[in-house]
Amino acid sequence: MLPSLRQFYYMNSTDINEDFMNDLKIQDNSILPIPFLGLLILITFIFVFGIGGLIALLIDSKASLFAEVLIIVPAVILVLVQNRPFLRSFRIKTIPFSIIIYTVFIALAVFILGDELDRIIDKFFPMPGDLRHSLENLFIINSWTDAVIIVFPAVIFAGVAEEMLFRGIVQRSLELQKEPAVAIVLTSVVFAIIHMNPWVSLQITFLGLVLGYMAWKTGSILPAIILHAMNNLLSIILINLPKEIIDNYSGEHVHFKWIVTAIIVLLVTFPAFIKYCENRNKELS
Repeated sequence: MLPSLRQFYYMNSTDINEDFMNDLKIQDNSILPIPFLGLLILITFIFVFGIGGLIALLIDSKASLFAEVLIIVPAVILVLVQNRPFLRSFRIKTIPFSIIIYTVFIALAVFILGDELDRIIDKFFPMPGDLRHSLENLFIINSWTDAVIIVFPAVIFAGVAEEMLFRGIVQRSLELQKEPAVAIVLTSVVFAIIHMNPWVSLQITFLGLVLGYMAWKTGSILPAIILHAMNNLLSIILINLPKEIIDNYSGEHVHFKWIVTAIIVLLVTFPAFIKYCENRNKELS
């Protein structure tokens, strides 16, 4: 019998190897049905913003950044209580060093292009000045204590926790019930919505699409974690750089030389990344 389209997809995806047959079994409990995913996201939203708001109210706004780690708590509890396979559920899988190198270059290029996209959108759909000012102040580092309070939650916690949830259990579950492209787009849209900032929704969706594709292509959330963490770290660095250094990077827009460099890097590294993943997949199959 010829394989179905869904089976053919998994035979050509890097999320397979020895786990391929188990993924196709109905009883595979690492996959959440779509209604469960919706409920999980709703509970997560209420949980994170409820506790985050409470922390901001009782302590301060910067301390509320630690609520980032809470975004994965409901999903982890669900997986552990229902005795679901932890690593498979969250798509945690080791990756070769070569993929890490590709990811770093892609992350730098995506950050620059995403930054310029943000500036272009802001021309047509400007964020209120008070909101932008308050968000930037949230990430201003005035001491080593500030650095710890800001960098750990915004870079490490957000990179790991958000990718475990979105590109891990949510997108992976959708991939086994929908087409991969649909799963990536849906996850990216939900990823943007849960950030609760309509002025940056398109930028976050763009980032989510890149993160989702890389997670699907490699069969692991680790590249997405690296890219996500780098994107947040570079944003924090940019906010805290002295004006004379920032002037070399951007004015009203990112300087043309950096945009061209980012495009060239992306045109070179992204196809190489895809080819490497496909060759590796052939070796594993």
